[in-house]
Amino acid sequence: MGVVITVYTLKKIRTLGKGIIYQKLVQSGYADSEIKDGSAAIIRGQCCGDPDEHTNNKPVYAAPEIGLDIGDIVEVRMSCPKILPVVVSVRQKHDAGTSTCKWMPDNEKLWTRTMYSKGIENDGWEQYGLYNWWMKKPDSGDKIKSHLEVLQ
Repeated sequence: MGVVITVYTLKKIRTLGKGIIYQKLVQSGYADSEIKDGSAAIIRGQCCGDPDEHTNNKPVYAAPEIGLDIGDIVEVRMSCPKILPVVVSVRQKHDAGTSTCKWMPDNEKLWTRTMYSKGIENDGWEQYGLYNWWMKKPDSGDKIKSHLEVLQ
């Protein structure tokens, strides 16, 4: 889970860093016709003031119909390093009136806070890794299999 901090246009996807994002999308199995404005974004799962805060931001793929905006809080299906993680849903829109998501611990003076959404631990989410991002294991092997097929 993370907060969208950048949404790329198709022009940026094709040109940024000599087209590295475009190349990663193609390597992840997306056809050129599936890559449009908003198909790639950067999310942040940790904040606030840590000198390393931006080193763990993650590029992600989002199907155009998801319609990402900066500030949206998204659920992401993570994968192996050769494949971009995929936004599966927007958990909370940037302009939502009532918030169920927030940075935790709920203390603005602390560094390395992670994005949390009320009740996610009851839905099978757990904290993982060096940065304690909230992640949810896949429900079945089908999703993992589809990622592995892309690598073959």
